[in-house]
Amino acid sequence: MRYSIRASARRCVLCIAIFATLTAAMVQAQSVGQTCELYGIVPIGDGEYALQNNVWGAETDQCVTHVPATGFVVDLAQHNNTGGQPAAYPSVWKGCHWEECTANSGMPIQVSQLDSADFSWSFTPITSGTWDAAPEAWFKRSAEPGDPDGAELMLWISHRGGIQPGGSQVATANIAGAQWEVWLGNPGWNFITYRRSQPATAIDVDLRDFIDDAIARGYIDPSWYLMDMEAGFELWQGGAGLQAGDMEFSVNSAGSTSSSSSSSSSGSSSSSSSSSSSSSSSSSSSSSSSSSGSGGAALVCSPGSINDWGSGFVLDSYTVTNSGSAGWTTGQCNWIFPTA
Repeated sequence: MRYSIRASARRCVLCIAIFATLTAAMVQAQSVGQTCELYGIVPIGDGEYALQNNVWGAETDQCVTHVPATGFVVDLAQHNNTGGQPAAYPSVWKGCHWEECTANSGMPIQVSQLDSADFSWSFTPITSGTWDAAPEAWFKRSAEPGDPDGAELMLWISHRGGIQPGGSQVATANIAGAQWEVWLGNPGWNFITYRRSQPATAIDVDLRDFIDDAIARGYIDPSWYLMDMEAGFELWQGGAGLQAGDMEFSVNSAGSTSSSSSSSSSGSSSSSSSSSSSSSSSSSSSSSSSSSGSGGAALVCSPGSINDWGSGFVLDSYTVTNSGSAGWTTGQCNWIFPTA
């Protein structure tokens, strides 16, 4: 089930207690620990991450269960794909996976504005089946969530069975202290795979290092947008018993991280990514307004830049600063979407 926040008017009222959870297309699904639906989704990590079953290359049965905080286990996988495409990619993601966006991810973010992208993940392998353990990032030519049209950057850290990445090997590279085979295909976008020469069960890297290598090879354009980061398993045959540990991903731009949200005392502020959809056709713009908070605090509300694509928009940040002498715990900011 999908849900998008549709603006029926230009005027938006953002309450401090809830504004950080607004997104362009908030992931909505039953908050249960397991899903067996082909494209079932379970929001996890306070909505900042999401677990997806993602059986996209077959119609065989598969179930995944959330393991706190942001891990999961494959409970059931009755796949038997031989060669060609995998049956499924059960995974956790943060950001915008096609039209579905998680909260407070800091994405989409333009590659040219990305200082670093810290990523860590681990998994527990099995000794049966045909599978890979492969985190990946998606890139689009615009910030509008939707079908990919830029690049898919995948990191094969381990695999089992007679499988190989899509496309063909074009090079080798030494990145993040390891040697990687570089593969390139094009199923409608640049499909870049870095396959680790020595398999591993854990990874802790700055994704920016791989992005820079892909840029140098002409596979990613700095004007494109990083849409999301995912971590999971491509499954061809079997796969039950594979377990993913916690995924952690944080994008950093201009010295700030992707998710920072806190109550403020005198002189401090909170900032978070927010987005919604609207019928406006106005271009990038910003405005600010002031409002009072509890206890006599003086709040200054400053929205960041707006990326508007006609049928929706992304508000990249919303900063609330307390310029008064008293602390605050609650308050309200009024924001008017700029007119065309």
